[in-house]
Amino acid sequence: HKTAPRLRAGQAWQYVAVEANTAEAVRARVWFCVKGRAALDDVALVSAPVRFMGNKGLEPDDRGRMPFWGEEKEDALLKGRRAGEFRPDAQIKHEGKSSVLVTASGDWFGFASINYPVTPATDRYELSAWARGDGPATALLLACWTDDQSRIVRVDTSPGVKGQDWQRLLLSLVAPTNAS
Repeated sequence: HKTAPRLRAGQAWQYVAVEANTAEAVRARVWFCVKGRAALDDVALVSAPVRFMGNKGLEPDDRGRMPFWGEEKEDALLKGRRAGEFRPDAQIKHEGKSSVLVTASGDWFGFASINYPVTPATDRYELSAWARGDGPATALLLACWTDDQSRIVRVDTSPGVKGQDWQRLLLSLVAPTNAS
């Protein structure tokens, strides 16, 4: 079990937090142990978000490759012809060292992460990204859920964003029961 750090006597309120890996837990209980006299207030037990994507900043390696990312090869994700290219772009970025410039020469082109397993710790997921576009371009965020045979179970699509200002794309989802 995890314990919070010890606090020394003082007049000021002190914030204490403990993080624990709870993937195998089925219940949780919070205990307060006091030697002497102490006041306790505003107690919360929350599930903390876990960010488990590799290279979420879309940073290229020394050869210009994007680890954990690549061209989307599934033609059936969106209607129309999939064609285009992507490359790192150090000139236009929201934060970090670079962004990825995605250019569709067909009806659409996709840039995708590797497949990540659905964690048994939760069925709720939040996907987000910052995007901007040139001219009539529309940026979308897709969650492509697959089964244990890598067959598509469901595709969730964010509303599209347009314009040269950075805008946040966001999907708050419940995973399909047959996704893996």
